[in-house]
Amino acid sequence: MEKHVPYNPDGRPKLDPEEKRSELLKSYVTPEEADLIKVKCSMAGMSISDFLRSLALDQEIDTSANPEELKKIRAELGKIGSNINQIAKAVNSGEEFDEERFKKMAHWLVQTIEHL
Repeated sequence: MEKHVPYNPDGRPKLDPEEKRSELLKSYVTPEEADLIKVKCSMAGMSISDFLRSLALDQEIDTSANPEELKKIRAELGKIGSNINQIAKAVNSGEEFDEERFKKMAHWLVQTIEHL
């Protein structure tokens, strides 16, 4: 049976005291672990709190990626691979190394990867 929660004109309905999450738990992780947790949260469409709570309480988490999102990621990875090949070809062919161009490409690669 659903509990009746009165309308609150000031915003979100107030939770029953039993349902209010008032306890804070902390955990330290490495930067790599934090990145992986954030990626999994994003894939599941959940906040970090909701994701970790669900894991700890053995609740089902759907981390299957969205097919449209995967298409975008594949396209970006293709661009990254192309840029890496261009850099390798230029360096291996003995062409004069353009450090400024390399820095711009490296910056673009880092931003693209962070966006993914």
